[in-house]
Amino acid sequence: MLRFYAKRIKQTALSWDDYAILLALLFTIGTAICMFVGTAIGNLGQHTRIREDGSPVFDHRSRVFEQIVFASQLTQTLTWGFTKLSVLLFYKRIFRGKVFVISVWTMITVSSVWTVAFFSANLLQCWPLWIDWTGFGFTSENCINTNLMYLAQAWSDFLTDFMILLLPLPCIWKLQMSTTHKIGISGMFLLGALTVGAGIAKLVVWNIKVQELDVGFMDISYRNTPMVYWAMIESSLGIVGACLPMFRPLFAGLSSKGKRRVQSPEYNEEALVVSETNGD
Repeated sequence: MLRFYAKRIKQTALSWDDYAILLALLFTIGTAICMFVGTAIGNLGQHTRIREDGSPVFDHRSRVFEQIVFASQLTQTLTWGFTKLSVLLFYKRIFRGKVFVISVWTMITVSSVWTVAFFSANLLQCWPLWIDWTGFGFTSENCINTNLMYLAQAWSDFLTDFMILLLPLPCIWKLQMSTTHKIGISGMFLLGALTVGAGIAKLVVWNIKVQELDVGFMDISYRNTPMVYWAMIESSLGIVGACLPMFRPLFAGLSSKGKRRVQSPEYNEEALVVSETNGD
């Protein structure tokens, strides 16, 4: 909401990057709903009951857990994809330069292919689809190697986020402005490091949990729960990081006493475009 309020202060129309981040937010809300349902009537965060022979008990709560994990995998993938697209469309809107535009379009293509590929992989990881929530006994005949898919998604998610984070820095340091201003603008864009940090933490957690599953740990719901909430943390921080560069109009007009003064036109997206263009 603050992003759109900042747009209202600046009296600028919504852009494609705004619509993309709105979709990311809606899918994050979907993930949150999955977590609430999984906690209330599923085994999210709870131990799986184990029989005397050491095998897990698959009951109604286990079924709900598997269903919300499956659904959240889809919503999380879409959240990450639309967040990447929002940031890249924002870059495309405020920066100019032939090389930079080509780089942005390349990353837009990579991010779009990444989103479609991993959404499809998560959706069709087992066939028929309901095998995902009808028991713990996945077989190689019906399912792909899901552990390998999780790691591939986590690693590629981190790498694309890192590349997107660094993409605007060369352009910023070509701007015709003081070094102090360059550092300030760089810091504003590097706020996306929050997402990269969460992605690293998620990667570590997923790697540990995949190793545990590979060696046959039976407490599936309890051990898989961190994979759900760390993905949620990354989704939320990704949206915050994508919106933070938009918040400057909310504070640019405040005096040292906390009162709003007449806003100066010193900083706006159009001015940044002109400066970068002049710096080529």
